[in-house]
Amino acid sequence: MVDPTSTPRRFTTPRHAHPSPHTRARVASRDLRAPAIAAAAAILVGLLLAAWLLPPARRVAGAEPPARLAATAALAPAPANGARGDLEDGEAKPARPEAPRPVTITHIEVEKPVICQGESTFVNVSATGGRGGDLRYQTMYARNGFPRYDFGRWTRFTGADRPGKRKLMVFVEDGTNGPDARDEQEVEITVDDCALPANEIHPYELAIRHREIDSLVHEFSVSEAADRVRRLGKTLQVQRWDFGDGAELESGLPTARHAYDPVLEHRYNYYLVKAHVDIDGEPFELRYGFTFYSLAGANLKAGYVVMAVTSHAAPETDAEASFLTRFTNLVPFDAVITGLQKDCLGKEGLPIRRERQAVTWEVPGSGKLLQRLTVDKTACPAGVRYELFGKTKDRRYDVGGVFAHRLNIELPKLTREETQERMRKFLESAAAEGDREDT
Repeated sequence: MVDPTSTPRRFTTPRHAHPSPHTRARVASRDLRAPAIAAAAAILVGLLLAAWLLPPARRVAGAEPPARLAATAALAPAPANGARGDLEDGEAKPARPEAPRPVTITHIEVEKPVICQGESTFVNVSATGGRGGDLRYQTMYARNGFPRYDFGRWTRFTGADRPGKRKLMVFVEDGTNGPDARDEQEVEITVDDCALPANEIHPYELAIRHREIDSLVHEFSVSEAADRVRRLGKTLQVQRWDFGDGAELESGLPTARHAYDPVLEHRYNYYLVKAHVDIDGEPFELRYGFTFYSLAGANLKAGYVVMAVTSHAAPETDAEASFLTRFTNLVPFDAVITGLQKDCLGKEGLPIRRERQAVTWEVPGSGKLLQRLTVDKTACPAGVRYELFGKTKDRRYDVGGVFAHRLNIELPKLTREETQERMRKFLESAAAEGDREDT
């Protein structure tokens, strides 16, 4: 192999003491062409001299490019609207993703730039750019000497116990790590040397608490705020919930659950959840900035369709525990679950044996499938951890998911080293068993 960094070698034809008949013929031909070559050289010199004496031609703006270049460009016209013209399995490939635009923070609003000690305020952030507007917002500030990160477009900031200036740094990024994929701005909030009246209620002091039930269902509660109001001798009554996605709920209950629609275009989605309440007849609005991370969208970008799985315990016997398991397909592509990998959990709550089971379960696009699964209490005393596998019907995406059915038993306490050693032995055993099955 020739070293590309070395000096190129010059190859020459070896000279022969006695030229061959082919060599003699080339020499004779060269002698006959000598006058023609001389004439051509004279013409070329004349053309070069004329070009040197004549003034240079001006390039007219908007003039057509040379015919040869135009013909070359016509061989590969630019696709319209970013679509690709090549085919794959007889179908057009998906359009190329749009180029990310520079991430730019366009607006930051601090609802109360000056607050009292212990009082809260909201910081609202808006930005543009990125790839399809899929942006991640986060705000960093110090709390008790340690940095704290809040994620979302709406950040609830509570004043410290002592007065002074507080610096908040707002970051917005799109995750591409490009030169324009991130923007940041500093925000200042003043904590004044004042205190709120002890017997008064301000909406900035009351918070909505959030709990994730599954990938789509989320729970919001003002029970903690109602207890705080009650200690002051007042009553908090919920009138209406606004979940930020256009859905509302007329309810007098302090806790509400809402199922958000799956989002495939963005990983990060932001909703301002509001609880419209009355405190002793006076209306208040409590707010919570909710960041809805779309697992369906994130996994779809990575080539996977992940099933959302929920289970409910069914009547059981001394030997078996049953679970009604619901598989929810969050995307519009029909999926087929073809296999389950089951890890039996022993008395210590750690996996002790791995089994594989072939199934054929079809989950329609944006649909559900209900299955009854059982756990052998003797073989798996602490339950079973499952991993599912499959493909979408069009073969474009892999299908996966992880869930568990745990039994209510008292587990012994293990040290970290004991847990790691047991997991190491189990994984080695499972890998060896998998190799035997493959062969």
